[in-house]
Amino acid sequence: MYIAPIEMETTIRSMADMIAAETDKAIMEAVFTVGVKVNRYELMKALAYDRKQYEQGYNDGKADARRTGRWVAVKSANSPRTRRMCSECKTIDTHKESPFCPHCGALMVKGVRS
Repeated sequence: MYIAPIEMETTIRSMADMIAAETDKAIMEAVFTVGVKVNRYELMKALAYDRKQYEQGYNDGKADARRTGRWVAVKSANSPRTRRMCSECKTIDTHKESPFCPHCGALMVKGVRS
């Protein structure tokens, strides 16, 4: 029978909670070391709020990255050259071909449609 060389006694969630608590403690110690007077309760409340804001921003960014678009071929009256326009943000692309729109960040699906 195989016995794993490493065994975890705690869950990943409880490990994350312990790391967060240690981080909070280290921040408080650093703040007190430099001589700044802080209301511990208010600081902990602010750190928890910042964490939630960070998680929300991360999730929003991840959802934004899932946006997809296509390059649409467009002709200008002033130029005989065909340019590419993002189907998501309707911005004309002046950069070299990229897998993402440089303006809105949408993932470009292969192929140009007219």
